[in-house]
Amino acid sequence: MPLGLRDAGAVATGGCAGTWVRVGLDTLLAPASFGALAVSLVVVNLTGAFLLGWIQSAKETRRVSARSSAALGTGFLGAMTTYSSFIAASSSGVSGIVCALVLLAVGVLAALAGLALGHRFLRRQR
Repeated sequence: MPLGLRDAGAVATGGCAGTWVRVGLDTLLAPASFGALAVSLVVVNLTGAFLLGWIQSAKETRRVSARSSAALGTGFLGAMTTYSSFIAASSSGVSGIVCALVLLAVGVLAALAGLALGHRFLRRQR
């Protein structure tokens, strides 16, 4: 399905909001670190992965429209999360690579948990 002007606007609006949330969390959690990774990186990526799974389950159960899914998933969560920071973290040696790989694996588990819990909760709400 081609992306319409309203869809693009929804994604852009979600992206602006996600960017502001990311900046706020980076500012709030800036001094804390988890080995080679900043705590804010861990928080935004794991939260984003979980919510992306939840949004997918909401889309599959027809609780959100395709436009809302694009605005929330692609726009908001795409701007809030950052997997490009793994490049910087993994460049700090073996510990950085290990931290990045662990966070990636835990992110996949968080997304699966969001998907499963979303399906369970949203189907119960019918």
